[in-house]
Amino acid sequence: MSSKKKLFISIAFLLVLALILIFWFSKKNTSSSSATQTTSVNGLPIIHGEKPAISINTFDITTRDGIITINNIYKLPGVILLDFDGVNFKNSQYYHMEYYPKQQGFIIAILDPAIQKAREIAESDFLEVLNITQDQACKLNISLTVPPSVNGRASGGNYGLSFCPNGKAFPK
Repeated sequence: MSSKKKLFISIAFLLVLALILIFWFSKKNTSSSSATQTTSVNGLPIIHGEKPAISINTFDITTRDGIITINNIYKLPGVILLDFDGVNFKNSQYYHMEYYPKQQGFIIAILDPAIQKAREIAESDFLEVLNITQDQACKLNISLTVPPSVNGRASGGNYGLSFCPNGKAFPK
């Protein structure tokens, strides 16, 4: 048997084992309680491991400056639930967007080496997807970052939204 074939079989075995362990632990955690665990975040009931309240078209995010009503991002096609009740709600070749309801925070990761262009596209799409204004967006908890694999000089910082008072320019 060739070494490539052995490597492929080993990787496949490890993936199957990981999936079995994940399934087993998730079943163990849900079966250990007599009732289904639910959490309410921003008025949306979250049943762990399921999309929350997909029949609701909008929900509110409480900020220091008041309440911002956004589109229900859990209703978007391709939504992926993440650890810590986070949700990956929008991806493109230019960016990756996540929302974490417990922290009421958004993460936008720039994925294109043309970081300024990617930022402009990401910011425009963010406003459109959430159906909010720039002023409302500036009140939200948003971290806009650049991974080191995309641009080493710009990595490691939170640049915020360019049109907000706390927005920072990318390094030259």
